[in-house]
Amino acid sequence: MSAIWGVTFVMMKNLLANFHVAEILFGRFLVAALFTLLLFSKLKFEFKSFQRGLLPGIFLFAGYSFQSWGLVFTTPARSGFITGLSVILVPFISWIILKSKPSLHVYFGVALSTLGLFLILTPQELATNQSEPWLRGDILTLLGASAYALQIVLVEKFASKANGFSMAFGEFSIVTVLSLGILFNTTTGSITTIFLAQPLAVIFLGIVATAMAFIVQKIAQKHTPSTHVALIFASEPVFAALFASLLWGERFTPRTIAGCVLILGGILSCEMSRTFIHRFQCLQPSGQTQALQHKGGL
Repeated sequence: MSAIWGVTFVMMKNLLANFHVAEILFGRFLVAALFTLLLFSKLKFEFKSFQRGLLPGIFLFAGYSFQSWGLVFTTPARSGFITGLSVILVPFISWIILKSKPSLHVYFGVALSTLGLFLILTPQELATNQSEPWLRGDILTLLGASAYALQIVLVEKFASKANGFSMAFGEFSIVTVLSLGILFNTTTGSITTIFLAQPLAVIFLGIVATAMAFIVQKIAQKHTPSTHVALIFASEPVFAALFASLLWGERFTPRTIAGCVLILGGILSCEMSRTFIHRFQCLQPSGQTQALQHKGGL
């Protein structure tokens, strides 16, 4: 998922040069909703699960809207790295909403990822942009990262009691409706233009980068805490930087590369620690395992 979303930063940057934000989001999520609806021909639709996707869908809409507007003023790589700040926010939002205090190895992974993001956002790189455009873009993107963090935590809150397909369909539907509402209040966007001008891009964004990716997220978060999902998503800016360099021509300093390595280190340290602890617990008698879980908050 992270690799797919990484390449979409460049795709969205190119589309935003010719299309309104709401126009792109409407096309993308309409395709995602229709694709998911087609899957229901062989699956059972659950209305309650659909309803559970509406609130996360509102924050998903906010995340994509702020991120897309920010991408108008900043570069694909910068947008990807600032979006990665959701890694920092998720554990604390999860603590507030889900009452799940992060364990120490999660804090260590978050610390590494945070340091990596700090190294990437260097003064030297900021100096290459005019102050007002990059500042405006960075603030909008940061708001988008906050919305994404809330969406990840809310998905964990509802996913355990929901059907992944129905919940994802709820999210896609509310984003489509909200995008359409904004599109009707603009004079620069059109409902059909993007489908006629960029059909392959809309299909890829809708099916591969949205429908399939978020359905996998819903299924995975039944078994994986939101903090671990956020750390896995931290690899997204790394892929964004890679594709921005290959397809957009962005250049990176040794300090930026070091930041990418630290982000990946944060992901690996968290996941490897979680795997080690899980295996250690499996070797303990049931009573000891329960005590370890209680003391460590695992």
